[in-house]
Amino acid sequence: MSGAPVLIVGASAAGVSAARTLRAEGFTDPVILIDADPNLPYERPPLSKKVLESETVSPADIALLSPSDLDELGLTLKLGVRATKLDPATRTLTLSDGTVLTGRAIVLATGGRASRLPLPGADLRGVHVIRDYADAEALRADLAGATRVAVIGGGLIGTEAAIAIARFGKTVDWIDAAPKPLAHILPVAIADHLIASHLANGITLHASARLKGFTGTDGRVTGVEFADGTVLPADVVVLGTGMKPDQTLAVEAGLETTAGIHVTDAQETSAPGIYAAGDVASFAHEGAVARKRHEHWRSAEEQGANAARAILGLAPQPFSVPWFWSDQGVHHVEMAGKSTGTSVVRPGAHGPIVFELNADSTVAGVASVDEPNAVRVGLRLIQGGRPMDPAALADPAVDLRKLLKK
Repeated sequence: MSGAPVLIVGASAAGVSAARTLRAEGFTDPVILIDADPNLPYERPPLSKKVLESETVSPADIALLSPSDLDELGLTLKLGVRATKLDPATRTLTLSDGTVLTGRAIVLATGGRASRLPLPGADLRGVHVIRDYADAEALRADLAGATRVAVIGGGLIGTEAAIAIARFGKTVDWIDAAPKPLAHILPVAIADHLIASHLANGITLHASARLKGFTGTDGRVTGVEFADGTVLPADVVVLGTGMKPDQTLAVEAGLETTAGIHVTDAQETSAPGIYAAGDVASFAHEGAVARKRHEHWRSAEEQGANAARAILGLAPQPFSVPWFWSDQGVHHVEMAGKSTGTSVVRPGAHGPIVFELNADSTVAGVASVDEPNAVRVGLRLIQGGRPMDPAALADPAVDLRKLLKK
């Protein structure tokens, strides 16, 4: 199919990475990026913080691709249209505007859709999710006339939104079903430090919460109702309760899916020539019954690049150590690797540094608050794979860089 395009559905981190990698590896035929969002491709992490905090931030300020990038890469964009049908046998896509495209390969980088709680009143005006720029823009506009805001969810999106809205000058009630927000993502010492800081900045936490629904008047939300009948007044409600993979296109095309589109190590789906990357892709893991999706920005970028390599007949690159960051008000949080339950806490100049250890005392993970250099060292310790003395890791008088040389 010389001359046939590569079709990429989804112009976020994974899709843009696939396009860039195709060009970097010498692919000169057309590359068509398709996305229902009408804006030029943009970063999603700033939506729950930077965009909420400033009325002047536009998609251009958080762009993944600039107009000059598009010219240099020679990409074709079809924005504001949705892919409505996939025919794997012919590698054909039908778009919502009636266009039919056939490619030599198709990359599904459709990401996810924000979860909406299946509770009465979740569809009231004033109940918001944050998944794309239009969501963040609508929430930002609604916040202008609000006094009291309820943010539901103790993950990164919920936490970032809560602190951003508090910095917006609103009274914020932070609601989570878990007894401790963030503790399912970050080591407990890091979660404790962040929670204390956020509460000191005026946020009120309602942990271990069980919700019944949302109250409203004239179609507009007025409060959050707990299972015991208590109603917490709210002018605006933000649902930061996670996402679900946007796999409708794949399901209707008969691709193998569960909670995500099944892919090989080369990002190929159950249909030859059809690939998936990013939040929507799920991998088999040795020894694990369930497949797993990797929902962080760096992983999406690496998956998109590997999909492009596979299209060109190149071997996939191994994934780097998992790593993510979160900006929460004045705090910058980073974590690399994984949690093991065996933690060593080291006092840092600005916040705690936590090392997660394997049974053999090798470093499995590292996390910090406002100590990014410690995470860089921790990454090298993870990659080094040598047993560490827990007392030395915990002692702030010991230079972490010297541990790399032992």
